[in-house]
Amino acid sequence: MRAYVSGGISGLSKESVFDAFKQGVEYARSIDGVTDTVNPYSLCVDGWSQPQYMSCWIALIVYSVDVMVMLPHWRNSKGACEEHALALTLGLPVYYT
Repeated sequence: MRAYVSGGISGLSKESVFDAFKQGVEYARSIDGVTDTVNPYSLCVDGWSQPQYMSCWIALIVYSVDVMVMLPHWRNSKGACEEHALALTLGLPVYYT
């Protein structure tokens, strides 16, 4: 199974985001059956806007993700809220760290 780690990125320090997503990936790997993880913080495309990133992540979640892992304070992120709603709509199991 593939887990997607979701949480806020915008407006936070690189160090705090890196640490949060690293912990999220570790948590995801502890879920029984998870063999792959998607860490959206690891993709950085020069010049991409928030809508461009979201279209990429939405397609990935719809077609390639089996489990969603939500980082603490995910509710403070519009993108993470959208990813969470999509996971629920798709019936994906959602874990909260």
